[in-house]
Amino acid sequence: MSDKLDPRQIRSKKKLHEAYLALITATKSTLSIKEICDEAGVTRPTFYKLYNDVYSLRTAMYKEMLHELNQMLVIKEQMRVEDVRVGNLPINMVNLFQHILDNAIFYHSFLLISPDSDFINELKSILKNYIEDGLRIADSEENKLSIPLEFAINYAVGAYFESILWWIQNNFKFSADEMTILLLRISLKGPFTDEIQRLFKLEK
Repeated sequence: MSDKLDPRQIRSKKKLHEAYLALITATKSTLSIKEICDEAGVTRPTFYKLYNDVYSLRTAMYKEMLHELNQMLVIKEQMRVEDVRVGNLPINMVNLFQHILDNAIFYHSFLLISPDSDFINELKSILKNYIEDGLRIADSEENKLSIPLEFAINYAVGAYFESILWWIQNNFKFSADEMTILLLRISLKGPFTDEIQRLFKLEK
């Protein structure tokens, strides 16, 4: 299989991706190449020019999606924690949720309908890199972390991932901006009111 695709192959690839998502959403079962090709209106020889099997199709789909997500999470402009406002949110964080919302069927399929452990691990790895970069930028003399960096990173990865799952399961009841605000608030201030936070403040 060649990495260079002509316009017809690109169209076929798009049809196969859409067909896979449509079928897995409807049937929630293991799919055959024939079923996918029939749904896409693509011949089996065309399928085999692009993929070896259904597994390689799934892998190509999530690799492409995660590459797009990774590009959106590159921190190009540093933002201090004290500069964050409702009208001035970290664009990368908003991009994370907007990307998931724009590709809702894909993420619903790969995270909930037919969970893919390889995809989930790679998604968590991308989240970890993004969070680590953000925490290292924020960990200045004026804004020192009160807990070990590695602990904070792994805690945040779990929080981000579970928040994404909750958002999908609840039919995206909040916008991308609102999800960013919620996650920032709980990350910076915790889930409690300021009064309760003071009761649980740890002494150094």
